[in-house]
Amino acid sequence: MTRGGGAEPSRAGPLFCIAAGIACLGAPLLGVAGTVWGMIRAFQTLGADGDARAPDDLANAISLSLYSTVAGAAVFVLGVALTTIGFTWLSRRNRRAI
Repeated sequence: MTRGGGAEPSRAGPLFCIAAGIACLGAPLLGVAGTVWGMIRAFQTLGADGDARAPDDLANAISLSLYSTVAGAAVFVLGVALTTIGFTWLSRRNRRAI
């Protein structure tokens, strides 16, 4: 607050930009990395020498890769929603301060 009673414009804008960048770039890349890792495990299972449990191991590796994809997408959607709410709140607050 300033001495005149008006609100001082917030300096949280750069923090929201960082959070938006993490949500828009970090989460999907994390999901893709997990997907690639799971698919590598799936192909390693396919390449294993004559294991009778290979279909079960292959299904587990594929499900692991899909879980990481869903987790990355969920973090992305949540992060974008929260940063959008934060940007809206911050812009309204700054408009009132002017």
